[in-house]
Amino acid sequence: MAKIRFAHTRRLTLGVLRLSAVTGACVLASNSAALASSTTIEFDVRGDAGGTQPLAINGNAAIAGTWTDRKRISHGFVRKADGTIVSFDPAGSVATLAYGINRGGEVTGYFSDGSTQHGFLRKPKGAIKSFDAPGAIATTPYCINNNGAIAGPWLDSSGVSHGFVRSSDGTTTGFDPAGSTNTYPEAIDGAGDITGFYDDSNLVAHGFVRAADGTFASFDPQGSVFSDAVGINDNGDIAGFYKDKSQVERGFVRTSDGTIAVFDAPGAAYGTYAVGIDNLGAVTGFYIDKNGISLGYVRQSDGTIASFHPPRAPNGTYPAAIQNPGMIAGAFQNKNFKYRGFLQMP
Repeated sequence: MAKIRFAHTRRLTLGVLRLSAVTGACVLASNSAALASSTTIEFDVRGDAGGTQPLAINGNAAIAGTWTDRKRISHGFVRKADGTIVSFDPAGSVATLAYGINRGGEVTGYFSDGSTQHGFLRKPKGAIKSFDAPGAIATTPYCINNNGAIAGPWLDSSGVSHGFVRSSDGTTTGFDPAGSTNTYPEAIDGAGDITGFYDDSNLVAHGFVRAADGTFASFDPQGSVFSDAVGINDNGDIAGFYKDKSQVERGFVRTSDGTIAVFDAPGAAYGTYAVGIDNLGAVTGFYIDKNGISLGYVRQSDGTIASFHPPRAPNGTYPAAIQNPGMIAGAFQNKNFKYRGFLQMP
């Protein structure tokens, strides 16, 4: 089965975090505190045997993600705001992963038919349409905005990854930043601006933002040897992580004017990773402490950072997405190391 290299930290809980090698930033001092006055809802998909992993949340607190049955087959799911969970698979799927959901309840992601990967769009009432980027041997949508535009990478017959954006009418446009040898779009905002990363000819990864008019800007935090932009809000602010010259992963925020601020979660011993940013500028992600345990955090727009983990998460917390005001979805590992879903509410 053809597979694209995955980068986004949301894929870490699926065992596919790609860390590699890349560079302009200022450091913000951070204050730390435990996240207070919040409510955590834990959940599983019925029939789940191998884990429930939320990967996206919309402004109505509906969640999309993937779960694994007793036969180790992955399925998509939507958890509605009232707690109702619906499992789904496109026709012909032998593995389904749902990665994005918009305010209207449309869900995107990809599925395997046993030989390759195809994109899908699931409508709120359950109708599913599959699609492929033109010329693709594998199509992997990662995100959808409130206008129904979808973005992600696609793989050509030479094994090269490119970006695509699919408009709500089905028109699909491929793209690559200048100098790219592989392109990995990660997130899209309401205006259609897309962020992600690309590899140059030296296999050094750089962040990029593609404006809706097709123009590109490339960027890196200062001292980076690998940059991954993973989230963008409707103000054009971008969150991500990078690896510095000491091989330490650190978080960053790039505001719409191009200013980059880098940060570390207090208590991080083995890296700080960002996974998303909301329209208020709050960033969520996780960091790895001195015991090798992953803990969640929220970084507010003023630079303060609060850590959190669900009450029954002794073996790791992995936020996947954030929506304002402070709604976070993700997964945690319980005492038996099984992944369960969580929704953190302010």
